[in-house]
Amino acid sequence: MPKNKKTLRKNSLQTRQGIKPGLHERKTAEIAKKVLAHPLVKKAKIIGVYYSINNEVGTVDLIKALLAQDKIVCLPRIDDQELIFCVINNLLNTLEPHPVYHNLLEPKESNPKISDKNQLDVIIAPIVSYDDNNNRLGYGGGFYDRYFADYQGFKLGLAFYEQKHSALLPTEQTDVKLDEIIVG
Repeated sequence: MPKNKKTLRKNSLQTRQGIKPGLHERKTAEIAKKVLAHPLVKKAKIIGVYYSINNEVGTVDLIKALLAQDKIVCLPRIDDQELIFCVINNLLNTLEPHPVYHNLLEPKESNPKISDKNQLDVIIAPIVSYDDNNNRLGYGGGFYDRYFADYQGFKLGLAFYEQKHSALLPTEQTDVKLDEIIVG
């Protein structure tokens, strides 16, 4: 595969998009089961989770399960080109489309914001591609890398096996490695 991040990202997104719906749902359910059984997730009180789009590992059922376990669940919101996590109590009437990234649903501005990112015990991040060293390739905006730069909690990625890059991903100084990636 090419070393160029833009080309790698494009190829990885095409691969992920090619995962058939039935297989996608089975793999998503398998990954969610692993997440819910993870010791640090079980112990966590406050968890940040992305809202899945573009054939990512689905998170809607995971979010509902975490809420049912009385976890404080936070979803990211893009505010001034920076991620902020906001508390949600459910998935009804708490989300709105981002004004620029229209297919991205995020918490409404009225949702309570997490002022200190280190209150989040675990943050679950989306992945476009990954490697054996827990390097993560995202969509290219750097939102999670900037957020993770001084974050002290556990950084967990979710991905399909098909998204794995056979060699090490090209990385830059600003790229932040995940602590663990759950794959299905």
